[in-house]
Formats: sequence, C-alpha cells, structure tokens
Amino acid sequence: MTDSGSLSQLQTISIALQALAAGIILVLFSNISFHTFGYGFGLSFIPIFALMYWPKNASRSWSLFFVFLMGVLQAAMSFTPLGLLAFCYLILFVVLGGEMTFSNRLAPAWGSYITCILFIGTLMYFVGSLVIGQWPNLIPIFTDAVASTIVFPMLFWLRKLISDFGPESERREIV
Repeated sequence: MTDSGSLSQLQTISIALQALAAGIILVLFSNISFHTFGYGFGLSFIPIFALMYWPKNASRSWSLFFVFLMGVLQAAMSFTPLGLLAFCYLILFVVLGGEMTFSNRLAPAWGSYITCILFIGTLMYFVGSLVIGQWPNLIPIFTDAVASTIVFPMLFWLRKLISDFGPESERREIV
C-alpha cells in the first residue's frame, strides 16, 4: 500500500479496483462445485490468491473495503454466514500487511499459499463454530483446501504470464 505522492489518489483507487475485479473472478470460480469419484469439492480457497498478490500501490483504505466486499460476495454466493468470510479475509489481509512480497518462484509461493489456507481454514473453523453454534464439518473444508492447493500452480503461472505481458516500462504488479 502506498501513501506517497508518487501516484495520484485516483490511480491508487484504480489499482485497488483492478485487484477487486481479479478477486471477483476468483470468487466466481470458487463457487463452482466439482463431483469426482463420488466426492464433491470446490475451490473455495482460491480467492486467497488475490489477497496474497494484492497490488502494493493500491489505496490502503479502499483495499480494506474491497477485501470486505469480496468476502461478502463469496459468502452470499456460497451460502455461508454473511460476515464470516469477510471477517476472515480482512484478518488475513491485515496480518499479511497489505504489502505482500511473495516470491516469483513457485515452491516458496506455494508454501505461502498453503500457510494462508491453513490460517483461513482454522479461522473459519473456530469463528464459524461461534457463528453457527456448532462445529463445522471438517471434510468439506479439507477437500476444498486440497483442491485449491492443487490449482495454485495454474493460478501462479497465469499471474506470471499476465505480469510479464507488455513492455518492461509499463509492467505493474497486478493480481
């Protein structure tokens, strides 16, 4: 996040909006259900990818609002308690500091992604138990976490492809 005068306020909001757009696309994909070998699973943790690679130059205040919106949208689409994902995403965003500098190499980035999934999954499990009044079923959380972890290299490759596109002088760190 930046508060310096190098970018105008409108540019930092625009960068945050671009990150939100990428996050919404990931939220849409996170709500697709797959049924294979008699098991149902989803990719409910892939919006974490957008939080990990949120642009550094995005407006801090607007980024917090957009992360909240992303969580509310995913919760509304997946029929989870409405504030749960928004709360968990905000906590992760604040813990990560909003200035994530993850590796451009797959293995360390994958390890960071798994750590973020464990953090969000644990937070969702315990906060979710308080919200719904009973312990959530761990099997869907675990299968969604594994499926999202398996998909990570494809998202990582796509992000790298997009960020390498264009002249070097016009490259920006995007989601």
